[in-house]
Amino acid sequence: MRTAPESVDDINDKTKTGVTFSELQLEYVKKVREAVAVAMADDDNELDTALMGLIISFLAQDTSQLLLYESPVMYYLAVRSVNPQTEKFYPSF
Repeated sequence: MRTAPESVDDINDKTKTGVTFSELQLEYVKKVREAVAVAMADDDNELDTALMGLIISFLAQDTSQLLLYESPVMYYLAVRSVNPQTEKFYPSF
């Protein structure tokens, strides 16, 4: 969420990290942000739906035309990295 542009209109703007979001992913980012605002007023169903759509769009993204770390999922995995001793993600800071 932090690497996504503030609005869908900014889709052509490069993010600081170089991550490339699809239009579908940006639509879901917008829905998640809106649902978070609404969730403060007790509508968790809308937030759940928006988050699930965003997660599915990340996992189903066609990365064949992207460089490796332009994918939001691959970028996240590279940042977190795996500790070879524990075989788990390093903790976030």
